[in-house]
Amino acid sequence: MTETTQENYERRVKRYAALLHGTDQDGLICKLQMYQSFLEKQRDIGDRLWKIEPLLFYLIKLLEQDVHLTLAKFFDDNGYGIGKFTRFCITSRRQITWSSGQSPDETLLNDQEEALKAHEECIKSIVGRRNKFFAHRDKEYLDQPDQVFSDYPLTEDDVVSLANTLISIVSKHETGILGGGFSFHLAEFIEISVDNMVRNLEAGRKLNFPDQNLG
Repeated sequence: MTETTQENYERRVKRYAALLHGTDQDGLICKLQMYQSFLEKQRDIGDRLWKIEPLLFYLIKLLEQDVHLTLAKFFDDNGYGIGKFTRFCITSRRQITWSSGQSPDETLLNDQEEALKAHEECIKSIVGRRNKFFAHRDKEYLDQPDQVFSDYPLTEDDVVSLANTLISIVSKHETGILGGGFSFHLAEFIEISVDNMVRNLEAGRKLNFPDQNLG
């Protein structure tokens, strides 16, 4: 049976929502909140964080890579790419209906497409790093792995901004279909948990290494 435009639309939104919310804490929203929380903690107390627990440096880098890989899934050049989705919504707007009985607002859809275009360079770098380095390492980066970060430059703030734009777009469509409902996740509690984690690590460091100067 041929899929209707509405069914196609809802299937895509459901797929994007699954990547955002994931299973348990496996979705982008929770990963992003954890990443942001660690970044804010490091900016707040600086290199003192690595004195409290040196492994946190590697943990944050692994988390950063995970965020990049999850983001890259939204920009694969296939039918599920978010760019193709926004264009599909614009061209098929009148065949799409939200729970309100109305079609998505044309201005909203155009704004969403423009918001993604504003992150084009960030998107290119995220996909480039995934394709050339994380998924399988191209020979040009075997001897000089750090070169990939120059060839595909990214800042932490650019990545967070892109992720928040993506979350905003998908959430708008998800709530439109559900009529104001949304998927529940634990992102709201992660910032508190990261703060508690660092404080507990600091208390343990002071107990186990009383002579260490944490600054």
